[in-house]
Amino acid sequence: MRKFLLFFAFICSLWAVAQEKKLVYLENANELSFDSKRSSDYQILRGNVRFRHDDAIMNCDSAYFYDKVNSFDAFGHVVINQGDTLHIYGDYLRYDGNNQVAALRKNIRMVNRSITLTTDSFNYDRGQNIAYYFGGGKLEDASNTLTSSRGQYFPSSKVSVFKKDVHLNNEKMDLFTDTLRYNTQTAVATILGPSHIYHDSIYIYSENGWYDTKNELSELKYKSFIRNKDGMYMTGDLLKYNQQTNIAKGYDRVELRDSANYISIKGDEMVFYEKEKHGFVTKNVLITEFSSTDSLYFHSDSVFYSTTIDTLENVEYSNVDAYYNVRFYRSDMQGKCDSIHYSTQDSIMEMYNEPLLWSEENQLSGNFIKIFMKGKSLDRIFIEGNSFIVSQEKIDTTKFNQISGKQITAYADDGKLRKILVDGNAQSLYYASEEDGSYVGGNRAESSYLTIYMNSNGKLDRIVMTPASEGTFSPLEKLNPEDLFLNGFEWFEDVRPKQKDDIFLIYKKPKKTSVEVKREVKKSRKKQVGYQVEEDK
Repeated sequence: MRKFLLFFAFICSLWAVAQEKKLVYLENANELSFDSKRSSDYQILRGNVRFRHDDAIMNCDSAYFYDKVNSFDAFGHVVINQGDTLHIYGDYLRYDGNNQVAALRKNIRMVNRSITLTTDSFNYDRGQNIAYYFGGGKLEDASNTLTSSRGQYFPSSKVSVFKKDVHLNNEKMDLFTDTLRYNTQTAVATILGPSHIYHDSIYIYSENGWYDTKNELSELKYKSFIRNKDGMYMTGDLLKYNQQTNIAKGYDRVELRDSANYISIKGDEMVFYEKEKHGFVTKNVLITEFSSTDSLYFHSDSVFYSTTIDTLENVEYSNVDAYYNVRFYRSDMQGKCDSIHYSTQDSIMEMYNEPLLWSEENQLSGNFIKIFMKGKSLDRIFIEGNSFIVSQEKIDTTKFNQISGKQITAYADDGKLRKILVDGNAQSLYYASEEDGSYVGGNRAESSYLTIYMNSNGKLDRIVMTPASEGTFSPLEKLNPEDLFLNGFEWFEDVRPKQKDDIFLIYKKPKKTSVEVKREVKKSRKKQVGYQVEEDK
């Protein structure tokens, strides 16, 4: 029984302590009175009024003290001091001691170390240690100023949540959004909805991510993009941007778009140096030149992109350097090579390392190919070293028209080759046909220089040779199968991109090698004329 009584006394003492902590104590007032006519439920306090509740001290000029319900109304120069760090000021306070909720109105200022919050409508839940305002407020710290219609502040974690008409501002940037979480200790703003960030010449849009305002770092996710005043646009599933160095990095479904120069580069990894105006994109690269409705599409392992300024014209141009396994497609030309350089300044494209180019029915190859554009159309093509042009007859696909030489310059009109200049060891082989399309023989010419003119249908019109030249015409039935190909002939139709998506196809080996094509042609010719030749091995 004695043990039970001791235990009961202990429980009662704990309850008494708990009850004591819940009570609001009046510690000071210069005047205390009752007004029974107005109400008998409260005491009227005036002059240096001070209340205490737990570790909070609350001061005011005057108050109504509802001691029976453990609450009070405070008026004039209201101050709440909680510990050594949290101080709240206002004109009016309604305090409920049972729920530990302080409701302040008009000219409110909350100071928590280096944090200052000002508003006209403010509630502070001491039990949950949450402060929130509505009707507009401003939070300031050493780094930033934040304003919003509504907000919550958690003093213990130094985290604030702002909602509706949110504006974060400092000397270097402005952020506008409807929902934002901000850590006043780290100065990191967490983006929770559609947000707009302006920084010097940079505009950032994001719906998910974070922004370190102290170190000027940001990590942006999903539907985020960065755009500068020159029209450069960067987006991706994940963007990392350093505003001190102006370096942006992107990962997964990245796009770098230069609207001023009509260039778009997509891939899965990107780095862009905004000050230097150059960048690098790799993995699943797709480059699009969209200056006309007939866009030019490139694919490569990686691409280096840069911009330059023509000092004479004061115009900015872009340069594209694509490396390894390059393939491209446009309706009027297609190509493949190991690397390529393209500039919007002069619309010149340079192809390196085993370049192949297709224009209409023509296949062009050599050690180096340079493509010149005029406006939006193909103007001319320059081929250097082991230069070769091949076209396959449509009616009889075993016949190939061929041109070879040290250098070839082919001029185009309306996307079709019309004039071809061959310089050095020039050779040509063309099949002649009647108006009904039947073949009559082959023209073979050799000269130091050849000028070949084509008609609007892409057919041979005439050949102009230097005086010291050799030209022969052989009737179809007398064509030797061994003379059906010029030295250096190769045929790569199987690896030609036929549509845009073909640029992503990598061919380790063509369906038919050039040797196999020549073997089939010779066999076909042997059957046609009964000319016996030894089988190719």
